[in-house]
Amino acid sequence: MRRFIVHMIVLQGLFSGGGLHASPLSLAEQRWIDAHPVVHFSIHEKYAPYLYGEQDEHSPGVFYLLLKQLGYFTQQEFRPKWRKT
Repeated sequence: MRRFIVHMIVLQGLFSGGGLHASPLSLAEQRWIDAHPVVHFSIHEKYAPYLYGEQDEHSPGVFYLLLKQLGYFTQQEFRPKWRKT
């Protein structure tokens, strides 16, 4: 899990710093994005600090920042579905 978190942080840095430029999407990918403007994803409640931050639900975590950048690129909204197991 730690390696995954480190990779997410590195990707976030590349996205926010402009060091990573995405290639144009294929027609099939663009169709899927257009058909799914809201993406629901499952996340375990123990990872809430990575989505919302450590202190409270008002400070963004690394997952939130990554999904925000991805949403900016794709014009999609990402909504978590919390689970306990």
